[in-house]
Amino acid sequence: MADTHTENYFSRMSRRYAKCISVAFTLFLAPLHAPIAQTQTPPLVDWIRLNEFARIADITGASDSVLHANFPGFEVSGIDLPTVAGRVIILTDHAQRVQWIAARGTENFEDVLLDAESVSRPDRHAGVRLHRGFEKYADAAYARVYPLLRQGYRVNLTGHSLGGAAAAIIMMYLHADGVQLGEVVTFGQPKVTDAYGVARYAGAPITRVVDCRDPIPLTPPRGIRSAQNGEFRHFGREIVLYDGPLHSVLPEHYAERLDVTSFWHSLPRIEARDHKMSNYRARIEPKLHGAREIPFRPGEPYACTPAR
Repeated sequence: MADTHTENYFSRMSRRYAKCISVAFTLFLAPLHAPIAQTQTPPLVDWIRLNEFARIADITGASDSVLHANFPGFEVSGIDLPTVAGRVIILTDHAQRVQWIAARGTENFEDVLLDAESVSRPDRHAGVRLHRGFEKYADAAYARVYPLLRQGYRVNLTGHSLGGAAAAIIMMYLHADGVQLGEVVTFGQPKVTDAYGVARYAGAPITRVVDCRDPIPLTPPRGIRSAQNGEFRHFGREIVLYDGPLHSVLPEHYAERLDVTSFWHSLPRIEARDHKMSNYRARIEPKLHGAREIPFRPGEPYACTPAR
């Protein structure tokens, strides 16, 4: 009887010990930054909502008086970022307990292309490697906006071009700091991270809006490698804008359809105005009166005329 009792005791202790070892290994191997939980992608596009994001992304360079006139009832703050030649605005809707962060981008086509071959570096805040130039912009913006965030408020983000890249990275910082994320919508956003970053933020509530002729979302293009960790890649849902009511919705990113050679070869046929935020708004406007989704097929000659 004593031997049986002793055997049961050691059996129980062994099981407990094994369980402790298992938990310890799980905690040891768990990432320091937990990935964003997968969210179900909405099947339809709310064009009125999307247009509101576009309106905010388009007004980031405005003065506080203009912001007040355009967003009555909101608390508004415009913050210049001289170290990165940037600007970020915060709109606070106390009635809905929502804050909007929008980073100003650039419509200087040449500046974006010059930064296209930049390398990535590890970012401890986001827990992934990030494009060096975009990280610098996002870090400067976050240092200014974080103290202005209201506890318990949901945060939406937007931006165009480099501002869109900054918005995507700020979203990563907000997630790491436990801030409640709302929606993130970017326009003409270049890539900010690599395959590991894509996997980490695969469940992020981000939608990237891409004009059918805008090459900037393809930058850095395939063949341009980050410092150590492979090619830059996109994450999140993508909406491709064509003429009139036509558009495509992609659950994954298809910009990798162009390799580096075909990308640079196509640049002489692309106009800088195709990247402008005013062009994005012009593409969205007819879809407010009736949109038609079409399947995305690389190389398909859908109506995609140059911006005016």
